[in-house]
This record gives sequence, structure tokens and C-alpha cells, in this order.
Amino acid sequence: MSLVKNSIIAFTAAVLVAGSSSPAISEVHWSSIQHLPTGLNQAQLRAILYDIPWGQDWITTCQRTPGLENRIPDGCNKGANVFGYWQIPFANLAQLPSLHWDTNFGFRFIQGQGIVIRSILWGIPAGQNWEATCKRTPGLRNRVPDTCSNEWGHIWGHWLVLCSRCSS
Repeated sequence: MSLVKNSIIAFTAAVLVAGSSSPAISEVHWSSIQHLPTGLNQAQLRAILYDIPWGQDWITTCQRTPGLENRIPDGCNKGANVFGYWQIPFANLAQLPSLHWDTNFGFRFIQGQGIVIRSILWGIPAGQNWEATCKRTPGLRNRVPDTCSNEWGHIWGHWLVLCSRCSS
């Protein structure tokens, strides 16, 4: 009888864990665009696709998700991440915004609060105030930074990502 009772308890616990609330799933979104020269009269722009729902095929999701200029990628490639690629004639590159956040992010853990993610803002036009530009330029998940700092000759945006499950 105890084997049956233990099995029922284990099954009930498994159902409760499986049915417990989990953190909200973020929408699929693209990282900042990286420029990759590819040769004569053309450039390739690429971005990483983030927050693909668990169990969903990365390549298929990439091929169906609009990005640059609301276009689906010309191609997708999977490695540690999935990248979308857009082929752009050099003549059209001048029309694309040069103001962008670096795709190499820094991370810092703050005990009991979450993680601060930071990135450098590139392409600020000459004569424009760096901090003011930083404070109004969307970046991580299309949010403006929570704070900005001028360090080592660069302007950094800082985003606090709350984490209820983070602990020391």
C-alpha cells in the first residue's frame, strides 16, 4: 500500500511543479544589427533572434520573423544562436540608421534585485549630447536604458533585468 501511496504523492508533486507559474515568456526579438562587408557592391547585415519559445524550431522561426526594414531575413544560420541575414546593396547602406547598441553586452549581478546588462551606444552624430542620446535610444528589448554612464570614452546604457529567482 505504501508503494501506491508514494506513487500518488510523487505524481501529485510532479503535476503541481509542471503546472506552477513560470516567468513570463518574452516576445521573439532581434538584437542590434551587425554590418558584415561581403564584397563588391553589397553588404550583409545580421542579427541574432532572441527569446524563441522552447520547442519551436529556430530556423523556421527565423525565416518567418520580420526584422530589418520589416523584411524577413534573406537567410538564417544556426550555431550557438540563430542569426538572420539581410543582403543590402552598398547604395542603400547610407539610408540605414548608424546609431546602434553594441551586440557585445556586459553583465553584473545585483544581489536580491537582478542583473544589470550594459552596452555601448555607437554612431552618435557629431555635436550631439551623448548622455541625452543614450537616455532616449531604445536598446535591450526595445527599452530605453534605466541609466547611462560615460566611461572610458564611450557612453554605456544600463538595463536592470529583474530576477525573482536570482540569489547569491
